[in-house]
Amino acid sequence: MTEKAIQWQKTCENYFKTLDALQKAVFVNLMENNSHENEIRQIRLTLFNVMKQLRAFTHPNAPEKIAAFESLYEIIFSLNTLKPHLSDLAIREICQREFKNISEQLSYALKNQTADSLPGQMDALDELYHTTLQVVSKEPIFFLFFIKNLVAFCDTLDTFFQKNPHA
Repeated sequence: MTEKAIQWQKTCENYFKTLDALQKAVFVNLMENNSHENEIRQIRLTLFNVMKQLRAFTHPNAPEKIAAFESLYEIIFSLNTLKPHLSDLAIREICQREFKNISEQLSYALKNQTADSLPGQMDALDELYHTTLQVVSKEPIFFLFFIKNLVAFCDTLDTFFQKNPHA
């Protein structure tokens, strides 16, 4: 493996590590009453710097991979838009177990480059939405958007890992 290929590999690993840190911060922000916006902002800046490094490579298929990396980042960041709609403590408590499980499975997926375990967690949140959140939430549409974004993330991640084993 060339020095350039090794550097590409290390930068990709750093990307997934930083993306994992971002998703963890987003889910902690959703689960807790206090805001973690400063932490999210710092991780976003780190992720921007990693993306800058990736864009500097002339790796084969780099534009396609970078587009997937950007899509994954945008989806994770969009999950944080649910926060303003979680002002009701009871709603946050109802969702806490599912949020924690999803975050843990996302970490597993990003570290092990497999999205196989994610659909079960999405199904649990979808079931919670249909049985409870749709009725008790003041703005249930935002939960539906959240779930759809999670599904899009899983699909994008799964496609990426299938095309790029050991990215």
